[in-house]
Amino acid sequence: MFCFGAGFGYYMYDEKSAAFGEAKKSNIGFCVVGGTSMRVLKSLALDCRIKYSTCSLKPADFKVNIGGLTFGFGLGLGF
Repeated sequence: MFCFGAGFGYYMYDEKSAAFGEAKKSNIGFCVVGGTSMRVLKSLALDCRIKYSTCSLKPADFKVNIGGLTFGFGLGLGF
């Protein structure tokens, strides 16, 4: 079974360094996700998904995108 989706997320940035000091910001970003799950036995399923998110913040004099690409794998047991 394949699945696709999109949505919004709340992202937070909290950085402390000697060069920039302390920067703390948060904002709402956008994400898209897709994946598949497959039953391999009667009570065992494998899951694989990929997610891309984007959220732009300006914690100091520069702009950063704290989103990115993530991969996920899962194992499901039914009983």
